Amino acid sequence: MRQLYDRVTGLLSDLLSSSPGRRLILVTHGGPIRVARAYLAGLGAAEMTWPTVPNGSIVVMTSAGTARRPSQSTLSS
Repeated sequence: MRQLYDRVTGLLSDLLSSSPGRRLILVTHGGPIRVARAYLAGLGAAEMTWPTVPNGSIVVMTSAGTARRPSQSTLSS
């Protein structure tokens, strides 16, 4: 778990610092999504939870630490 956390947070840190204020689109698996949510919420590897991430889901996150799924209308447009 610690290695996954370190890899994902290193990438996110690099992306966020090299692209301030820009919208980024990443396609990945559930594990990195869970790590990204924890990292943006200020949680370390030992504190993070392992919530369900449905297959094929779209998750929108901001660097302010919030994560949400888009509404159905957003998905269909």
